[in-house]
Amino acid sequence: MSPDFGETCEGRQSPTLFLLTWASEVESTGEYRPEPKICELDIKVDHPTPTFFGQAIFAFEDVIYATGYSEMSNGRKLGMAGGHSRHSAIYRINLGEGKKGESTSITTIGKVISDPQHSSRSPRLSDAINGTRQLIWLSNDTLGPHSSCTRLNGCKVNMSDDHQEEIIIDRVWKPKDSTSFPGLYIDQLPDQPFNTQGLLTLNTIWGSKGHS
Repeated sequence: MSPDFGETCEGRQSPTLFLLTWASEVESTGEYRPEPKICELDIKVDHPTPTFFGQAIFAFEDVIYATGYSEMSNGRKLGMAGGHSRHSAIYRINLGEGKKGESTSITTIGKVISDPQHSSRSPRLSDAINGTRQLIWLSNDTLGPHSSCTRLNGCKVNMSDDHQEEIIIDRVWKPKDSTSFPGLYIDQLPDQPFNTQGLLTLNTIWGSKGHS
């Protein structure tokens, strides 16, 4: 039996992405088909490690960004819900012409765009401005300490395949004083972190207190 991702995923199947088309045109006949069609995405990666995908978001009609969770070299799968140091990365997935066919499965390629030394998660996109959108995500060091300070990474995305990753907010090893920003300690980004002006809102535990 293949291992599961543990924690809240114990006993469940591995995550899989599906593409749902509400209505489409049958390419071979040109006829309109009002029935929805669902296709499994068979995503190939450029490394030998089995990788499973989740947290998918559409950037453009044929382009998806998603988090890919890879197995360890011994076949183990590190949990998704707990620590943020598992083998994971942000991938660009180009659907291409595959979604126009009649098959119930679409084979496509997933390309890593995040730093391979980082454990990345939680991709989010801004609205398009002049055909370009801002993609952001969170990252920690792969196999680093659990619940450590988190980076906020990002890059501009458009229909081209070029991605220049940058660190928007870096980790803070030691605040300058008791009132200085201590860095981001955050599990996932909000579902809609950008406002209409492109400003980003997120949460962290800075200033929070625990009470017994």
